Amino acid sequence: MRDEPPHSLAVVVDEMTPRDDRPEHDPMLDIRVNVFVERPSQKAIVIGHKGARLKDVGIRSRRAIEALLGQKVYLDLHVKVAKDWQRDPKQPAASRVLSGSPARRAGPRRLGPCA
Repeated sequence: MRDEPPHSLAVVVDEMTPRDDRPEHDPMLDIRVNVFVERPSQKAIVIGHKGARLKDVGIRSRRAIEALLGQKVYLDLHVKVAKDWQRDPKQPAASRVLSGSPARRAGPRRLGPCA
């Protein structure tokens, strides 16, 4: 994001699965990601006008992930509002971020510019 992202933002990878119908020499990975914010106004900031900001972040993120993994990636991004998720461990975002599972152990990350 070019503008300051909301401070109450968590990115949670929900699922990473290889696509079964792809040939072995050209694999593809499906990645489902939820971006949690605390207020609808923050959701609007993350999505941007007509989805432009989320699209840009998704394209740049997908390219970076593909370069890292060396294979094609379908990145499925969703922005969700989880009111006061940082203060309430019962909220879906907080429980996923704090669950301690290997994919989520790092905790919430701020979205910054992708190269």
